[in-house]
Amino acid sequence: MSAELTVVSLFPDILDVNGDSANAAVLQTRLRWMGFQTRLIGVQVGENVPSAAPDIVVIGSGSDEDLTATLTELRRIESPLREWVEAEVPILAVGTSWELLSHYVETGTQAPLKGLGIFPGHSMPAKKRITGELVVDSEFGRLFGFENHVRQYTLGAGGVHLGTVVCGSGNASAVKARGFEGAIVRNAIGTHLHGPVLARNPVLADHLISLAQARSTDVSGATAKAELHAADAMARAACAVIATQLGLTAEKKIRS
Repeated sequence: MSAELTVVSLFPDILDVNGDSANAAVLQTRLRWMGFQTRLIGVQVGENVPSAAPDIVVIGSGSDEDLTATLTELRRIESPLREWVEAEVPILAVGTSWELLSHYVETGTQAPLKGLGIFPGHSMPAKKRITGELVVDSEFGRLFGFENHVRQYTLGAGGVHLGTVVCGSGNASAVKARGFEGAIVRNAIGTHLHGPVLARNPVLADHLISLAQARSTDVSGATAKAELHAADAMARAACAVIATQLGLTAEKKIRS
């Protein structure tokens, strides 16, 4: 039997406005279907993170009303969070959590909030709220999700974009085909993609899992079960429907 892999979800009690904390459950379920032992730890507001580094970390998106509270919580665990990033623990940060992990966030209604500076760059108000389907070509393939944000993101030096926008806005302040989306630093990924993104894009979930496996010295290979193939087929079918509606192809390989 494979060694246990731990998935940590940070502050799902305030970071789940778009259902993004469900990304942790997606990872746990996929790991189980792959034959791994797995444990999901939800760290609520005010709670301490595990003493041992997790194998994967998921951070969801919250409302602007909770920006200050979320930033306070992230600063409270800043030391272990930075250690995880340096140790190349795979981390997925969606929406406002990603913004607060950048250098600063401009809200337009108060002084800029100084973030943790883990992701290079910053966010600032867009002209209007950006909502709708977001399709991105990444090194993992074509990613589908839903964007719902009021700020644009400018990536700073040292960061790499998650991918190129095919449909939607991504990091831009308005619909801008062939613009850019998201940010990657080490094994940490920041994105506007909701959905939850890992349910809609198994290739991204499996990328995080592969990174976790590569870091572990006692995790053996596993055999995918029928449930995994069925879930992947459903995700592909759902993305194909959206792609057809948008006049796109569902999949595009960027890297062979």
